[in-house]
Amino acid sequence: QNNGGDDLSVNGDGPFTFATSLTDGTNYAVSVSVQPTGQLCAVTNGSGKLAGAKVTNVAVACKTLYTVGGTVTGLVGTGLVLTNNGGDDITLDAGGPFTFATKVVDGGAYTVAVKTSPTGPAQTCAVVDGNGNVPGADVTSVIIKCASKVCTTPNENQSGDITCPAGTTVKSIDFASYGTPTGACEAFVASACDAATSMAVVEAACLGNATCSLSATNGVFGDPCVGTFKRLYAQATCE
Repeated sequence: QNNGGDDLSVNGDGPFTFATSLTDGTNYAVSVSVQPTGQLCAVTNGSGKLAGAKVTNVAVACKTLYTVGGTVTGLVGTGLVLTNNGGDDITLDAGGPFTFATKVVDGGAYTVAVKTSPTGPAQTCAVVDGNGNVPGADVTSVIIKCASKVCTTPNENQSGDITCPAGTTVKSIDFASYGTPTGACEAFVASACDAATSMAVVEAACLGNATCSLSATNGVFGDPCVGTFKRLYAQATCE
């Protein structure tokens, strides 16, 4: 439209001319009133004042809009909220494909981030390949990897289990110490009494498994401090 009216529908590339002529010296202001489906159009040289000649240099350039999305893996909690370019929030309660509602213009930037981490159980989610520019096609390559921290703390001569949430397995052992470790889950600290075999034994029993049982005994780990009552603290990441 021109000057807020004189609407002109355009259905293809090429020259355009508004039906209503303007007198010399009159201001003009061309704008997009309705965007075409699936595209975003911008006006350049769209405003000015007639100066004794027809105005023919107004340009309207249209670009195609594309979706941004990807896949969530390892999600077992609820309430995961993702954002794109600081907004367009999307809440996910299950793993699988996702797509943001707001499309991005061809060549435009996208930045996917975790706004709110899932709970029940609590998880930490990381974004992989979450930044870039739309390459003339829908973006489907963003990966959201969600992980759960699982701990066990059996005393000497007892057993403890590491059990991952359904659909996930142990991807890494973050901490393992048979001896006199201290602290709480996600904040364990080893002491001077620490069996050198701790990490190797726990990794061999748990990596790649959905669940594993660990026996906190000298027969399994060796005795790092004879005569001292010991315990096993272990923490795993499940994805």
